[in-house]
Amino acid sequence: MMNVRASRAAILDLIRCYQEDFKIREVLFALPKPQIPGGYGNPLPRLIFPGPGGQYRVKTVLDGKICEHTLTDGQLLCCLPKSCVLRLETEGETTVSIVFMKHCIRFVYKLEGGFYWYHSRHPLSNGGDLLFRGLLAFAREKRPQELLTSAASGLLGVIRDDFENDLSDTGKAQQTYRQALYLMRNQFQSDISRESIAAQLEITPPHLSRLFKNSGGGGFTDILTRLRLEYAIEQMYDSDLAQDEVAEMSGFRNCSYFIKVFRKYYGTTPARFCRNGKDVQHDRSTE
Repeated sequence: MMNVRASRAAILDLIRCYQEDFKIREVLFALPKPQIPGGYGNPLPRLIFPGPGGQYRVKTVLDGKICEHTLTDGQLLCCLPKSCVLRLETEGETTVSIVFMKHCIRFVYKLEGGFYWYHSRHPLSNGGDLLFRGLLAFAREKRPQELLTSAASGLLGVIRDDFENDLSDTGKAQQTYRQALYLMRNQFQSDISRESIAAQLEITPPHLSRLFKNSGGGGFTDILTRLRLEYAIEQMYDSDLAQDEVAEMSGFRNCSYFIKVFRKYYGTTPARFCRNGKDVQHDRSTE
């Protein structure tokens, strides 16, 4: 399967397409409980909808019940943290996922034979975060679809604005820090280091370390590790790749090291994490 970084313009066009041509007509909520046998809860909140003209068949928890459902044009699946969404093979499958990570928004567009992604330079804006939290609050309440679709459309509008303003920054130190995060998000699958990122920014490695220390968001190594682990979890959740393939694709030098790091952050092995499908108390928050 091709794994290609998409352009920001292509992502904006796709979001506009959903706002103007394929309007949201129904919002569904994937809940974390009851647990699905053979699945696990993805710790990251996200939005999932089928690609234009396509469909996406899943097994998840809707209205408190484990069920299979085929997402079609106009349907949006709002996934709560720790919810499990298992992909079921189907003809004509396409899917768009918007994943809300701590330091960025991850946009993933999957076609048969293709995997296109983009990482923003910034996390979801404060206004978007409030809208998303409000939408999640409706998950266990019976609200009219008119209200839900209006809130979801508003959230997509904020996400589009965030992507359109994705290049703006203020302050030289903050701008350099954001540039470093941007490089890391787009290169974490490769063998990168503090030294290689600093060289691209034409600053010294100690200077780069100070930027991360002053940001309050974590050190360089910690953030790089979390980016790789979050990506690995997404691959384990939504693909049939073997564990060593996931490790390699996520930027870990070998499978043994991947398992060691995963255990350190999540308190269990990747295999148990996926097999048990239960909440895992990890040492460092990735949400």
